[in-house]
Amino acid sequence: MHDGIATLPFLMGEKVAVITNVPAEICSECGASFMKTYVVGNIETLLDRIEEIQSEVSVIYYKAA
Repeated sequence: MHDGIATLPFLMGEKVAVITNVPAEICSECGASFMKTYVVGNIETLLDRIEEIQSEVSVIYYKAA
């Protein structure tokens, strides 16, 4: 595993969200990415906001507070 940046897709019912620039741990062998623990709460907040808007597909650039 190594530090990196990931683009993560999320399916929420009929909506699709893609969040780019997410700090992640990247598997050196398979390339799978896992969100860093400290960003999970921020991602959940973004997904909650996305559910409120009338968009079927959203692409969001993650920016740390």
